[in-house]
Amino acid sequence: MEQKSFTGKISGLGMLGPQAVGGIVPDGDGSLTRKIRDILDLAYTPTTECIVASCIDGRGPDSLGPELNGDGAMTSKLSKAPDAAGGTLALWVAFVLSGRDVPLEAFLKRLQKAGIPIGGHTDDHEHIGASGCGANDKLGHILELMSAGPSLARIVALTRELGVSVSESCVARLSKRADALNGSELLSTPVQRLALIKEYGSLMTLCKGHTEQLIVINTIAKTTLDRLSLKERLGGRAAVFNVDVWAFEDSLKQAATALDEEDESPPFETLYAAMLFYNLATALVLCAPSMPMALRSL
Repeated sequence: MEQKSFTGKISGLGMLGPQAVGGIVPDGDGSLTRKIRDILDLAYTPTTECIVASCIDGRGPDSLGPELNGDGAMTSKLSKAPDAAGGTLALWVAFVLSGRDVPLEAFLKRLQKAGIPIGGHTDDHEHIGASGCGANDKLGHILELMSAGPSLARIVALTRELGVSVSESCVARLSKRADALNGSELLSTPVQRLALIKEYGSLMTLCKGHTEQLIVINTIAKTTLDRLSLKERLGGRAAVFNVDVWAFEDSLKQAATALDEEDESPPFETLYAAMLFYNLATALVLCAPSMPMALRSL
């Protein structure tokens, strides 16, 4: 395989720690994680997309063909979109957490009208009352972690470790809102949310079980993870969660423009913090304490 014409560096950020409560556990001795870090940068690819519409989920499709995912061309487009927890769902959660009482369907209609890509995923498992996307199915638990206690403190600490300044007033606002939202009718159900994303956008079908060994925070603009390339390099044995934080700012600003008529958007600091909090809280809900994090940067 040909090496990409750009390179980044992968640096460790430590483990998620005891506030992580999920069941996705990396291999015990860390050898596979070290191998991934050695070749990871080669699996990133340039993208012309700048709006998050793909999920951080590391599994990926088995192929980009229509036999698994309906419209093969659209699936290929989604695979090149920047990643955030739940894809487009992350944008909506950021606005709702920031105080914007906009139902998901109304939000998606505005994005669609503005020509903003909309995407999410299911998987090839059997579902009863679930969507196949952990960031969607566990939204209530994610909000719970954001509302108070050691888990909120860990999310804030991780945010600041990434170099993002967040005020105490902003943290308090998001915490209070997360607590109020949990169980709200505004959120509907995972299946309803999945159906709306499918109606107004596109879904990928992810395959097999979770084998993620690492959470990567990607800060290099106009790049995203090529999961099929990573699988080829690793013989299909492992995966990583990828969070394209470089795309958060533009995604939120374009979504805000699409939403606003006479209404004012929430302060951008609050929107951006909400987006980060949701992604980091999703990692805490899905992964075990021993899951390592890494930063991809220039």
